[in-house]
Amino acid sequence: MIKPGDRVTASVSGGPDSVGMVHILNSFRYETDFKLGLCHVHHGLRGKEADEDADFVIDLAKRLSIPVTIKKIDPAEYDSRSKQSLQEFARELRYAFFLT
Repeated sequence: MIKPGDRVTASVSGGPDSVGMVHILNSFRYETDFKLGLCHVHHGLRGKEADEDADFVIDLAKRLSIPVTIKKIDPAEYDSRSKQSLQEFARELRYAFFLT
């Protein structure tokens, strides 16, 4: 699926699944010759834990020499009168970020 010269951006939460995916992609990026980047969306919903997840992803990217983009979403933008939950609102913002 990934061809030489492709650009791949991996969304990393900081959990074991996404970190494992990063290590797998990283192990293939030199033999397949593609560019790998990471992105992380910091929702700010879990306070210090969310900060630690973002810091972990930044550190992982540094250790692997992979560029990383962190997008911080302000939960205060959420309108509790809307028909969607805060989690749905955050998901929509996350998907919008992935498309940019």
